[in-house]
This record gives sequence, structure tokens and C-alpha cells, in this order.
Amino acid sequence: MLQLHTSESSDAQPFWVYKLGPDGKDPFGNPQYEYAIVSNWVRYPVTVLVRDPDTFKAKYQTEVLRWLEDQGFINGFIRAFNLLQPSGYSSCQYADSTFEVFGK
Repeated sequence: MLQLHTSESSDAQPFWVYKLGPDGKDPFGNPQYEYAIVSNWVRYPVTVLVRDPDTFKAKYQTEVLRWLEDQGFINGFIRAFNLLQPSGYSSCQYADSTFEVFGK
């Protein structure tokens, strides 16, 4: 379980990682997952966090949408009304210590 802050609430909410995408590599050769599917206990909202939106769309989007539908996260109603919304995070601001490597 992890704690996430969302636009829905100012308090951190518990979320679970339901599925991890295949292993990839960062520019330094370190292993990382290509995507992660996270949600809360009621499975709403569901969020797919991706490393690279273009790679995700080309390689994994169809597989992930099928998995989400098979697992009951989304259904035909959601697809029919286009309630799937991609989000851009290019304007996100991070503290300098966010990506600090600990233990050096």
C-alpha cells in the first residue's frame, strides 16, 4: 500500500498497486517498471502511471485496457462515454530532495 495525494482530497489516501508493467531500463541501465496500475480498495479512481506516454500508447495501452476491463476496473459504459482521461504531468513541481539517492 502507498499513500497518494489527489485532487479529490487534501489528505493522503491509501492506494494499492494492482499491476506492474514489464521491466524496463532508465537511461543509466537501472531496472524500472514501464507502468503501474494503482487504485484504492473500491477500485475508483484507477490510475495508470507510465514512464513514457508514447511508449505506453504504442506498446502497452491495448493490453492494459483489456486487463482493466477483465478485472472490473472499467466497463463498456466508461468506454462509450470516453471517461478515460489521460493526464499530463509536465508542470509537476518536485522538491530537490524528491529524487535524492539515500545511503550514499
